[in-house]
Amino acid sequence: CSGGVRTFCPANSDSPAGSTSAAACSCNAGYEPSGGGCAPCGEGQFKAADGAASCGNCDANTYTVATGSTSCESCPAESFSAAGSHLVTSCGCALGYYKQGTACEPCPANHWCSNGAKTACDGNAQSPALSTAATACQCNAGYTGA
Repeated sequence: CSGGVRTFCPANSDSPAGSTSAAACSCNAGYEPSGGGCAPCGEGQFKAADGAASCGNCDANTYTVATGSTSCESCPAESFSAAGSHLVTSCGCALGYYKQGTACEPCPANHWCSNGAKTACDGNAQSPALSTAATACQCNAGYTGA
């Protein structure tokens, strides 16, 4: 307080004990300075510590779960995302894997997997596990492509 008058920091900010002015206020982790106050980090952004720094984008292969994030989460195994991604649904499966809920599962034999989708080979054809294109499906003995 200053001169017996208590001064409060704006929402989502704090000041050290014994501070005497609002100038000592700094934004909390997950918030950045904005228009004299503190605004939450946007989707795909985070700020890990208190202070005057701005929020930064999450790195590639990570995402945030909400605005005002203090960290980024890693995409599930065998998946990837662009920098600045928001929500686990931003994480796409690597080639040879398909989306099962939020996880990426290995493409089974006799299927091919691309863009997170699993497609069965046509009847009388087979492919090895982790196939990435329809051309991996080869006709069984005694059959030819039509």
